[in-house]
Amino acid sequence: MVVTVVMDVMDLMDLMDVTDVMDLMDVTDVMGVMDLMDVTDVMDLMDVTDVMGVMDVTDVIDVMDVMDVIDVTDVMGVYRALSSAARLCPNGMACPDNHFSFSIQSGAANVVAPKICLQNKMVLGTAVRNAGVGINVVILNGKTGELIKTGNFDMYAGDVNPLIELLKSIETGSVVMMASYDEPASKLTDEARKLIAELGSSKVQALGFRDNWVFVGGKGAAMDSGFEKYKKNDRASNKYEDWPEILELKGCIPRFME
Repeated sequence: MVVTVVMDVMDLMDLMDVTDVMDLMDVTDVMGVMDLMDVTDVMDLMDVTDVMGVMDVTDVIDVMDVMDVIDVTDVMGVYRALSSAARLCPNGMACPDNHFSFSIQSGAANVVAPKICLQNKMVLGTAVRNAGVGINVVILNGKTGELIKTGNFDMYAGDVNPLIELLKSIETGSVVMMASYDEPASKLTDEARKLIAELGSSKVQALGFRDNWVFVGGKGAAMDSGFEKYKKNDRASNKYEDWPEILELKGCIPRFME
């Protein structure tokens, strides 16, 4: 049963404990989302069909609890309460044979984690508990589309060496997808940038403090040069004060052919 109900942040807090809210929203401060994004911002990230998927009560909360506490009235409450990390993947593209559909969403400021989807299934994000601050990486088998590995590398307070080791281990025929969150560049060395550039990135050399970036590349496979977006951190034009706007990228990845 899907409940077409809505609730504001306090309703969520009444129904769920803090860890439940974190599972849905990836926020250290629930009200921080409201400071960064107004209702129209959230509506840009979520459509009604996405919300309906999220509110499947078998996944979130007990039906009777909802009916005891909430009226089925105001749809807008959902938009105020849930971040993009709680929704399902966007509708997949219709891709030609021997292609895989994908979508990538960068992080939003330091509040909403990035999301990477393959064939309309989330492979990296808050809902699958593998996204975090810095550079987020997904590696696929370019022949089969099988998920090989995911990783999150903190480029502000962490160590770049595990990222370098991962990049060096990528095998020929692999597809690599990356998304930034909060701060992706402080610990990013020339060696790491070179290894990412060798996967097809033309923007990684320019990646700076709190810039936003999404990228799809590969090793030994030709990738569309349009599979990359970059937004410089510029307080004069930033959407979220000290961070630029969210970046979204989607398309069809060609299957690797030897």
